[in-house]
Amino acid sequence: MNYFVEIAQVVNGQVASVKTLSRRREWRAGATAAAFALAAFSAAFAAITALHVVFHRVVNAPFYIALWAAVATVATVLAWHRALSRARRYVVGAGIDDDAFASTTVDLVQGGSGGVGLMVVPGMSGLLFGGRSPVALESLVHSGRSTRVPMGAGARAEINLDATRFVVSVSDRRNASAAAE
Repeated sequence: MNYFVEIAQVVNGQVASVKTLSRRREWRAGATAAAFALAAFSAAFAAITALHVVFHRVVNAPFYIALWAAVATVATVLAWHRALSRARRYVVGAGIDDDAFASTTVDLVQGGSGGVGLMVVPGMSGLLFGGRSPVALESLVHSGRSTRVPMGAGARAEINLDATRFVVSVSDRRNASAAAE
């Protein structure tokens, strides 16, 4: 499923940041991470092989090449999957890698093959638009636990968490502007 999600962080009435989640950005992030991992292993292979030649060391070439190829493949696939996983989430929290600051660490928006989901946690307020009438986010929290709310194309949520407001807009790929990519 193609999707296009735009998350705007609003602090004191001013837009502090805007991040876009989309299938295209996921693939670009994965390909970039895989390319860097493969380039790093290629450079390391070339350097170690050159050292073997300079110091006149003999190695079993088929095993040596197969081992380097296997490790490079595993590292490349891991880098690909980690980058895809991170590129399909908008994380708020107090960590250095988080997209926005909040006292609660949560994957606020999650994209993927199952569609787009909004994680609603206790202490969050706001409105979810996209149906017949707006739904209060507070009413979606069940027994004090986090709840994942699916968001279809055309849905919009205005979320208040701590002193920050987040505006999440979802559209399908056909309606998204190509300039935003």
